[in-house]
Amino acid sequence: MKHNDFKKYLGGAVWEAMEEEIATHTRFQMIYVKQNQPLDKLRNEVIDNLDWRWSQPTPAIPVTDRGRQVQRLLRGILLHKFGWATQTTSARAVAAARELALSMSEGFERAIPSLEELLATANSLPSRAPSYKVRVTQYREGDLLAIAHDQRFYCAYVLSIPSDRGGDFEQLEFYDAVFDDLPAAERMTNLPARALTRGSIRMREPCYLCGLHGRPDPSGQIAVLASNWRSPPRFDDLQPGLGGGPLTPLHRLRDFINGLFSTP
Repeated sequence: MKHNDFKKYLGGAVWEAMEEEIATHTRFQMIYVKQNQPLDKLRNEVIDNLDWRWSQPTPAIPVTDRGRQVQRLLRGILLHKFGWATQTTSARAVAAARELALSMSEGFERAIPSLEELLATANSLPSRAPSYKVRVTQYREGDLLAIAHDQRFYCAYVLSIPSDRGGDFEQLEFYDAVFDDLPAAERMTNLPARALTRGSIRMREPCYLCGLHGRPDPSGQIAVLASNWRSPPRFDDLQPGLGGGPLTPLHRLRDFINGLFSTP
């Protein structure tokens, strides 16, 4: 059996979302492979960022135990497909498949030995970088988002939905607040925008996020608290930003948040 043969047994939206995220990160990592950076280091980065997106201990959208098992199984299959698998990710995928077999079809149960055989084979990076897919987002201007990160929640407002040749992306502005629990939308009323500090200058720093399409977010990390929200972040006392910045793929959203909130 091939990797994609298991797609029919699992949720299509979850499979497609995770596959695109791994493919996107693989395109970036293959640049560093050509620069002779250590493959183990690049592999660990892919797995770590995938865990950050799909294994939040306190997700913004609750994930059932069965949903976690599906994610572990997909993680093992897709990491193997793109050449990033380890013995640990493959073993966890097989264990998840055996747990899921109790509630899946007989065909799925019969496929588990083939899955185990597939994941035991050596995996390698694709010969060419994965192709781009045109992005069509289901998010809209005025959406209020909560993002789970490091067991806390960061909220952002969708300023607009720009497009380029690759499709849609979200222009986000973060509120200057961090929450220990998933907040209600009303807690964002009249809050200021989070500023980027450069010496004595405080300026706006929107995030141009690409890769977030499905609504609800299949990983459970990002929730929509409200649509057509009427209280975007206030930025009256902030200097304009430096203009349209580079796109931030989902696997680098953590770096963007850490950088934005690293200064008082």
